[in-house]
Amino acid sequence: MNFLHAARNRRPALAGLRPFSQLRSQLRSLLCSLSQPLPILPALSALRPHRFVPRHALALAGLLGVCCLLCTAPAQAAEPHGVKGVQGVVSKVTDGDSLWLTPAGKPPIEIRLRDIDAPESCQPWGHEARAALAELALNKVATLQTSGRDTYGRTVGALMIDDLNVGKFMVENGHAWSTRSRWDQGPLVKQEKMARALSRGLHGTPGAVQPVDFRRSHGKCDAAESTQPTPVLPSASAVKR
Repeated sequence: MNFLHAARNRRPALAGLRPFSQLRSQLRSLLCSLSQPLPILPALSALRPHRFVPRHALALAGLLGVCCLLCTAPAQAAEPHGVKGVQGVVSKVTDGDSLWLTPAGKPPIEIRLRDIDAPESCQPWGHEARAALAELALNKVATLQTSGRDTYGRTVGALMIDDLNVGKFMVENGHAWSTRSRWDQGPLVKQEKMARALSRGLHGTPGAVQPVDFRRSHGKCDAAESTQPTPVLPSASAVKR
């Protein structure tokens, strides 16, 4: 008897339990409202806490609402933070990964090409790498996508001539290595492996060493090396565009 009496007393309380179909309908209304450029507070008020609605259900509804809001947000047309486009003419080539870009009416900018490491001007294939970069970019209109500065104060970025990525071209044709880091072989390691497999450029010469290893054993090149006239490639086959 006591058990039946307690069950009868719980019936009024169970009557206040919100049916699942009603909760599902309210959730659908919330998701539809998120696609409109209107405040979502009225829709959220429809899911006000109820003592018999599980808390995890409300949390799930809120999470879905935030995800939908993020998905329907307008895309940003601006460039990513820290990336700026600068257009100019390549006025000087220092070595296989450094050059000067002169914007119209502005002073020249010293550029260090991102993601590549070309031979030093005083090490084997250094002159050939510089000649390849000069043949490709010197006196050409180019666009620089900057990403920061190096320890020497040079602007670091990717240089584009029309749709051609200059740094990627240098690695693909064996005039530079993909820049190494502590964790991986750099973003252009695929292009470097292809150039090595085809013995392009410096990969076709015996004893080719990366610039960081060359500097460790021989030190830095004389600054006068960069002021010499740009050399000419020994053959047109050294550059494949």
